[in-house]
Amino acid sequence: MKKYCFYITSFCFLFLVSCQTDIQQLTVNGIVTNGESNQPMDDVKVDVICWYYGNSPDQSYSGKYSEKVITNSKGEFKLSFEKGAFVEILIDKEGFKKLHETRYINNKLNTFKIELNPK
Repeated sequence: MKKYCFYITSFCFLFLVSCQTDIQQLTVNGIVTNGESNQPMDDVKVDVICWYYGNSPDQSYSGKYSEKVITNSKGEFKLSFEKGAFVEILIDKEGFKKLHETRYINNKLNTFKIELNPK
């Protein structure tokens, strides 16, 4: 029974550790729309913080990239990062509620569909 518990514990530990890796050369893109009219919103300030593990010995985030972008006339934005594991998106547009969205990164391409609601 002890041997069985040891194998299960070892497997769980290795599974958890192996899940915490950076994705290389990732892209974060999306479209921002008005939550009431569903129309794309231009000139929206989008702040993206991309956290990465790097060589962290304890699997905590060891650094971050922070980029700002403004949506185009179609409400679109796009940013690229060297590496990352977790993304925060902060959006602020006058007359609308602020938005803070987070996501773990599992793919090189990460698309967000964001709806802003009026205050």
